[in-house]
Amino acid sequence: MDHHGPRPGSGGEVGDDPPGGYQMPVSGVEGSEGANSVARQQGPCHAHEMSSSIADKLFDRFGETAAAVMKERPEADPVMVRDIFDEAATLLHNGLALDHLDDHDADIVISDLCVALADADVTAALLTRFYAATDHPEDLHDPAGVALAYENVLRILQL
Repeated sequence: MDHHGPRPGSGGEVGDDPPGGYQMPVSGVEGSEGANSVARQQGPCHAHEMSSSIADKLFDRFGETAAAVMKERPEADPVMVRDIFDEAATLLHNGLALDHLDDHDADIVISDLCVALADADVTAALLTRFYAATDHPEDLHDPAGVALAYENVLRILQL
């Protein structure tokens, strides 16, 4: 999936000289190109490109939700909206918020997250879903795992 430029705070491409021109010392291993020669050979890495199918769904659906929000709220800055949803997906992926879920439950949680994150009161929307999961609905394979996922989301996004 195409991301819109480097992630915030990424500092550019792997192998770029850091600000101030400081060079990483050569490690002394014969044939080494520096302290992290493997990363230089492989090029830049993005969590999304190395992710599981759940992470792919998370980034794709959050991107779709950002586009829908921009249509519904034309007064909103489209770059900011896209960045907010991309950052949320990145934080949740890096925080392993949904990794314990099977595909069925992850699909449900991701759909609910898309709705909740577009809600005027995100925290209330997520708490409502958390409590619904603790009621052990029949459509979930692992209601406790889903409730944990919502708890993870609230913690990771600091809501």
